[in-house]
Amino acid sequence: MFFKENEARLLAMKRTLIQLDPNRVLRRGYSLITKEEKAIKSVADVTIGDSVNIKFYDGVVKAEVLNVN
Repeated sequence: MFFKENEARLLAMKRTLIQLDPNRVLRRGYSLITKEEKAIKSVADVTIGDSVNIKFYDGVVKAEVLNVN
């Protein structure tokens, strides 16, 4: 009984971890933008001329900030 209950909990946790996998999120069309290896969370984190990396599920693009609104 103990092992069966824990097995179910472990399976539920595994499913949650799979859903939260960053690469899985990127495959849904999201991207991760970083500057100097730190995640950009707000437009306030960048200024015109900054170099940023945009990570997609299948690669990375280096870009320069041209405009900030």
